[in-house]
Amino acid sequence: MTRISSRTAGPIFMSFLAMGFADALTPFVSLGRDQFHLSYLAAQLIPFTGFAMFGLLSIPTGVLQARIGRVRVLSIGLIAMLAAVAIPMVLGLHSFSLFLATTLLLGVGATLLQVSTGPLLQDACEPGKFPQRVLTAHCLHGVGSLTGPLIPALAALALGAGWHVVFPVYAAALALTLTAVRLAGPRNSRPAAGYDNRPTIRSPLALLKKRDVAVAAGMLFAYMGAEITVGSQIPLLLHSAFGYDTVRTGMLGAASFVAALAGGRLLGQRLLRHMSPSTLLRVSCLTGVLGLAVAFVPVALVAAAGFVLAGLGFANVFPLIYAATLNRTPAQHTDAVSSILLTTVCGGALIPLLAGLVADTTNDIHNTLLIPLAIFIALAVRTFRPEQPGDPRRTGEGTTPIPVLTEDRPATASAGSRHSPGPAGGQDRRSGSHGVSAAAGRSRSPRCAGSPPLTRQAKRECAVQRRQSDRNER
Repeated sequence: MTRISSRTAGPIFMSFLAMGFADALTPFVSLGRDQFHLSYLAAQLIPFTGFAMFGLLSIPTGVLQARIGRVRVLSIGLIAMLAAVAIPMVLGLHSFSLFLATTLLLGVGATLLQVSTGPLLQDACEPGKFPQRVLTAHCLHGVGSLTGPLIPALAALALGAGWHVVFPVYAAALALTLTAVRLAGPRNSRPAAGYDNRPTIRSPLALLKKRDVAVAAGMLFAYMGAEITVGSQIPLLLHSAFGYDTVRTGMLGAASFVAALAGGRLLGQRLLRHMSPSTLLRVSCLTGVLGLAVAFVPVALVAAAGFVLAGLGFANVFPLIYAATLNRTPAQHTDAVSSILLTTVCGGALIPLLAGLVADTTNDIHNTLLIPLAIFIALAVRTFRPEQPGDPRRTGEGTTPIPVLTEDRPATASAGSRHSPGPAGGQDRRSGSHGVSAAAGRSRSPRCAGSPPLTRQAKRECAVQRRQSDRNER
């Protein structure tokens, strides 16, 4: 795999910004409910049709881009999103089924962008910089997400226009991004040498047997359901509980939550200079729990402050877990694991449906917040779970109950590569950022010897690691 020049990373970051446009599916719930006179449950079909595409297409897209390249998949995704915003511009918004076609195509395009941009960004990063770059990229993603509620609110307040003005703005931005990718973006990039030249759907699914990948996928599935549920319910809750207008004030409330997501990622990037990613993940989960609890207070300003605090807590959970899992993935499996993790975005399709059913059944929209609150309590508990035998933080090998948040790939990351390790203290020039030095391999072996008494399984894992370190030295 050819390493991407950092000078061509600009179009990749632009793609993250454009990817945020698909998050307009969240404020579309309240806007579509008003326009088409829908129940809470029926309104949740709007994000369902879009985010369900992540569950259906992420793994096939990972297989596809292993065959045709990541840049081509990225371009196809941008074209699909352009087609999506063209439907309401050309045909209007006269039927709910036509609007669902728009949301479905937005989901298809965003899925292709999500699967391709992560590995492309990793190839453009210097060693050890991927977690920070992911937070920067997701901050730009948050700016794109902010346009979903902000443009309709500003159009209504300043111009008296309808919320459909968002579509021409998206069309212009998507066309500009597609042009930048084709003219100034990276050359078509394929997975590292050693990846199966004929990957199948079973190839990524087999990686779910790895416990750290499965746990990360479960955490991200639950997180996405919580984020989409909160973001879609804010305008409806402000209207139902406090009588605010859905478009003008309700959209501003949703915009404050999305702005907190973007601001929280900027803050997280700075905090990573002073704390470990694992600590930041724990702080984020606890902040999310606190913010959701405050949102139950029956005072408008206090509830709004709770949503902002929740946004700050939500901000870094997805990028931290995603970056940590990719950092621990061998280079030849990066695309497969990335597609597995992005499949979990379909949690934003399924869990909000449950929230809509709860709102219709109880006739109280406040009850929908109990679901994301329970999810974040569970995430917080998981991040504080004690280390288990076989935890890489203890043995250097094996699995862990939560993703290990490290700056670089572990020494074993190149074990399955056809390239040998690079010179001591440096990278493998042939395998790009995924190579590690022999010295890095040697540094992990003493950690097993100095650990407390280990189980039989952990001792076997230490022995495997020592043999791998010896092979790296030779």
